Amino acid sequence: NVPEFAAGSHTFNDVFGCTRNPFNTSLTAGGSSGGSAAALATGQSWLALGSDLGGSLRVPASFCGVVGLRPSPGVVPRSGSRKDCPGKLGLH
Repeated sequence: NVPEFAAGSHTFNDVFGCTRNPFNTSLTAGGSSGGSAAALATGQSWLALGSDLGGSLRVPASFCGVVGLRPSPGVVPRSGSRKDCPGKLGLH
């Protein structure tokens, strides 16, 4: 459930509505990866991948009580990653 243009510190779009924080539904799950963070926090998934240029993984992870990891450049090899994807690959 990604916001329009994958921008913003919320997870809302007109098709699916708002992804809520799994621990307090009056709060947002945060950022463009809020759905992934909420799924991890509720045990629906054990791993989520995404790009994190401006906190798109780390912010929702912190909102939902899970860990978002953005490795330092050069630590994780880029061979095999898609070259047409902007940003750095990261893990929740």
